[in-house]
Amino acid sequence: MTLGEVVGVREVDSRRRSAASPRRRSQHGSLRETLVKVGRELIRSEGLDAVSLRAAATAAGVSAAAPYRHFANKDALLAAILVDGLEDLRDLLAAPVDGGTEVERLGTLGHRFVDFCTTEPDLLRLLAVADVVCSSGPELGAVRRWILECFAGPPDIAEGATEGNNALRGRALLAIQGKLQGLAALMSGRHVTDVEAYALAEVLLRPSSAARP
Repeated sequence: MTLGEVVGVREVDSRRRSAASPRRRSQHGSLRETLVKVGRELIRSEGLDAVSLRAAATAAGVSAAAPYRHFANKDALLAAILVDGLEDLRDLLAAPVDGGTEVERLGTLGHRFVDFCTTEPDLLRLLAVADVVCSSGPELGAVRRWILECFAGPPDIAEGATEGNNALRGRALLAIQGKLQGLAALMSGRHVTDVEAYALAEVLLRPSSAARP
């Protein structure tokens, strides 16, 4: 092989390595999302207790050490799974609601919440105990707050809330959180049928002003 041929081979090899590097970086960068995805699948198929960094690594087809590049422990993975799931719920709630009154709007959102509970019961159970089993960081707090605000509506509609009064607003959001978690618990425990859950959602989420004469 001539010197020119050797140089040519090396240049080809160099280009191949350069072309491969971005893909390797991309695969590494997507590992976090993959672990979250397989974690959610584990919850759906086997329940919350089945989730661990080792189980997620096995399902993702990576080494047992790989998840630690993105998650310090199981709690961190659970928090990421919960955020991912609540972002799906946020997207579901954010879809436009055609016309209607505030009562009808909240009824529609309530039905969407019931639909989500039907498909993600264990995820909602995780939300109920999030502060105990996983770290509730700012990302989780932000998406949870958005969901509660969506149901609360403007300050003059939320129960007991007035604009500019953060304490009252906070209590109103806490009340809504309790209603949503209670509804999710009833559904996950199969204490109500889907039809009953839809009707209950409409009643629980109806603004107090709608009940006044």
